[in-house]
Amino acid sequence: MSFQQIVTSAVVRSLLSLPEPILVPLAGGAPQEVDGKRLNVRAHFLSHSAQRNPSLASLTPGQARKTTARAFNALSGVRAKDVTWEDKNIPTPEGDYELPIRVYHPTKDETMKPIVVYFHSGGAVVGDLQTGHSFCTYLSSHADCVVVSVDYRLAPEHKFPVPLNDAITAYAWAWNNTAELGGMPENVSVAGASMGANFAAAICQELKGKGKSQPVCQLLIYPFVDALSESRSTLSFANAFPLSMETMNWFLYQYLEPEQDRADPRVSPLRSTDVTGLAPAIVITAGFDPLCDQGWEYADKLASAEVPVTYRTYTSLPHAFTSMAGVIPAARTAIVEIAEDMEKRMRVNEDFKLGELEA
Repeated sequence: MSFQQIVTSAVVRSLLSLPEPILVPLAGGAPQEVDGKRLNVRAHFLSHSAQRNPSLASLTPGQARKTTARAFNALSGVRAKDVTWEDKNIPTPEGDYELPIRVYHPTKDETMKPIVVYFHSGGAVVGDLQTGHSFCTYLSSHADCVVVSVDYRLAPEHKFPVPLNDAITAYAWAWNNTAELGGMPENVSVAGASMGANFAAAICQELKGKGKSQPVCQLLIYPFVDALSESRSTLSFANAFPLSMETMNWFLYQYLEPEQDRADPRVSPLRSTDVTGLAPAIVITAGFDPLCDQGWEYADKLASAEVPVTYRTYTSLPHAFTSMAGVIPAARTAIVEIAEDMEKRMRVNEDFKLGELEA
């Protein structure tokens, strides 16, 4: 992190540590209420502050990457203290490219752990290993697992299906290298946020189509699972922070070729006609998010197909809240709850019942 980024991060944290009664006037007034939900005060302050900045959709992909990297560095928060990590590269099928990953290990003991392969957010256009770094340390610590975070290639330089194929490659590598990772054989799960959750869901469907074993669990955090969605939340939160419909459409323009069928389940897992037999799921949605409804719809579809599902929605939080835990205490509480849910599922807790959609 550069000196300028350190200063920016410190200023943001100082402002957002102010009491709520002081933050409210600085944010232009009380938080908005939409569809009976009230936005978190600190998220409201961030949203108000962001209005002075250009939309991501007005930037080049390179500019957008730099902008989001600065924002996540300022907002993401401290790392869990009882976790170590190591960067490495793994081979890809084409043989001329190695895929960067970051492997996290909890330091509580040296027993073998479940493994979670994680894919960061960013619409397959922005983001890298730092995007979910703080979250991955919390996941590793509180779920007591090895986390393999994947730096998949990005669009528009690498359009669909390259990023998805990188995700599939990383999952297969983790499955075949559990001993090297210090993990339990055949106890490998997938997880992701936003577009990363799209990849996690698509991997489960891909494995089903090939008759292969499912992951132990699929953790889908504010998942993008339907490129054709016209749900209520896409209208109610069309101008939400930090993900607007304008930005989401810009991401899709970068990710897909014009002729690509957006109903293809590899792009829109919600459009799959058969989701029976998929991995047990934990589906997380944010209240102030155009993707909120499609996350719920996918959870409901899985549950209707008798897939074990745990569903949580954080009604006052925005999209990308797992990268805001450094400045929004409610987001920090949420990521711990998510990790604890994951720990239960990976330990095959019997409290998760078939077909029961838990709120």
